[in-house]
Amino acid sequence: MKKFEFLYGIHSVTAALEKRGTDVLEIYVAKNRDNEGLEKLLAAAERHGLTLQAAKPETLAEMARSDQHQGVVAKCRDMP
Repeated sequence: MKKFEFLYGIHSVTAALEKRGTDVLEIYVAKNRDNEGLEKLLAAAERHGLTLQAAKPETLAEMARSDQHQGVVAKCRDMP
């Protein structure tokens, strides 16, 4: 069974896409979040064939186990 980790925050998710993009499986963005500040993340996601999926802020907080997710959470393969 594969294990996954969730990264959260604009800069952390963008860095993960840039450094280990093939390990990023899904990206979730808060439904009510505007795209300001997400340009770099969007460009990196597109380079890896990923689209942003809308999610409720409560769902993001659950995935991140934190309310400090900045409206962005990525599901990634767990690093060994």
